[in-house]
Amino acid sequence: MRSVGQGLGGMKTFCGIMDLNPPVSQNSYEQICRRVNAASMNAAIERMKKATDEEIAAVDSTDITVSGDGTWKTRGHTSQIGVCTVIDADTRKVIDVEVLKKACKGCGRWKDPRVGSAFKK
Repeated sequence: MRSVGQGLGGMKTFCGIMDLNPPVSQNSYEQICRRVNAASMNAAIERMKKATDEEIAAVDSTDITVSGDGTWKTRGHTSQIGVCTVIDADTRKVIDVEVLKKACKGCGRWKDPRVGSAFKK
C-alpha cells in the first residue's frame, strides 16, 4: 500500500471494502516498514559501492567524472526536505544519494535550556 501512497489506514479501508480480514496492527506495520527500509538502504548502498568500484576499475583511477543534481520535495522556497544525487558521467550509474533536511527534530527539542549533562550528550 505504501507504493500507492497509502499507509495502514489505506490497508484497513481496502480490506474492509474487499471483505478481507483486517491487516496487521500499527506496531507490526511500523516494524515491517523499518525492516523494508533497512533492507532497501543496504541494497542501495551495496549497489552504489559496486557502481563506484566498476567505474574506478574501468578508468584505472580514482579521478572519475561525475554529475551532481538536487531537488526539493515541494516547489518554491518552503520545502524542508531535499535530495542530492551524484551520477557517473560515463556509465550514468548512481554513485551516491543524500537526503537533506533544513531542520533537525533532535535539535528542536533543545530550545531551552542549553545547559546540563543531557544537553551536552
